[in-house]
Formats: sequence, C-alpha cells, structure tokens
Amino acid sequence: MTRPTTLKMISGEPISDYLIRAETLKLDREEAGEKTSDIIFSAMVLKDLSAAYESIVTVLNSGLQKLDEFGSGSELHDVGAM
Repeated sequence: MTRPTTLKMISGEPISDYLIRAETLKLDREEAGEKTSDIIFSAMVLKDLSAAYESIVTVLNSGLQKLDEFGSGSELHDVGAM
C-alpha cells in the first residue's frame, strides 16, 4: 500500500473545489485498489486545509477527542438505545 497522499489546499482555493479534489483523489485511489478509511480520509482533509480554517479544524479535532474519551462507537450506540 502506498503512503497517504497530501492534498494541501491551494492558496485562494474555494473550499468546495478543495473538497471535490479530495473526493476525486479518494475515488482514484479506490479504483487503483487502495482503500482509504473514512477516518483517514477525514484526517487528510482536515490536516491539509489552509490556515484560514485553523479554528474550525481545532473545534472538530477537539470534538473527536472528546468522543474518543467517552468511549467507542458501540458504547455510544448502546446509550442511544436506552
């Protein structure tokens, strides 16, 4: 398996173009037989956003860390079933 590709948002690039480019890259990798999990894909997208999105990335990463501290997805599902 090859190393994850770096996307790097281009200066002045609209977020919609960046996300389309990211999704295209993911699809191209899948067609080549290289699966990228949703978590890895999300991390790649967040990591390579421009500095203008730093506060959004911080908030999203903080939320993910809190979910991780709370427990696994199955535990979250069990809580929702009550």
